[in-house]
Amino acid sequence: LFSKPDAIRIQADLPFVGALAFDMVSNGSMFRLNRENQEFITGLNSAPARSRNKIDNLRPQAFLSSLLIQPWDQKTESVMLKDDTDEENALYRLEFNRRSGSGGPVAGREVWFDRQDLTIVRQKVYDPKGAVVSDTGYSGWKNFNGVPFPSHIDINRRMDEYGVAIEVRQMEMNKEIAPGKFVLPQPEGIQVRVIE
Repeated sequence: LFSKPDAIRIQADLPFVGALAFDMVSNGSMFRLNRENQEFITGLNSAPARSRNKIDNLRPQAFLSSLLIQPWDQKTESVMLKDDTDEENALYRLEFNRRSGSGGPVAGREVWFDRQDLTIVRQKVYDPKGAVVSDTGYSGWKNFNGVPFPSHIDINRRMDEYGVAIEVRQMEMNKEIAPGKFVLPQPEGIQVRVIE
């Protein structure tokens, strides 16, 4: 579930088992995560990902930046369009570079478009040093309520050492969502851990 500007709730099941892997909500600055009904984690969205358990490193922003590609921010980004065509692919690559403190360009993100139908096929996001933070693939574009959206999203977060594959089977847009849907109560008897 997503509600502007940045409220999100994500529930995921374990593959083949169907049991709850995690349930996470965020109000934009804080998140709460129920991991397999065994542990309850809460903390800042900006908390660094340091755990050996990859689910503990999930952050709402990782999903938001992959599911909702941000438009060009003309105040902070410069844009360059490149042709990225070879024997197997015909793509346009749109580079969004940020401005450093000294005014020079710093790698920000890249969005790849299929040249034939202009669907987005990939997005890479970089940290200020140019390392890849997120590499997301998009495929199986379908119309959901008249809105084109990829039915398969493959999120790879190499620095955080995890990946997530999302299959979109049903989507409803522009519907009212009750505020209670973004509340994740702490289950009784489950250990709570705060991440800062």
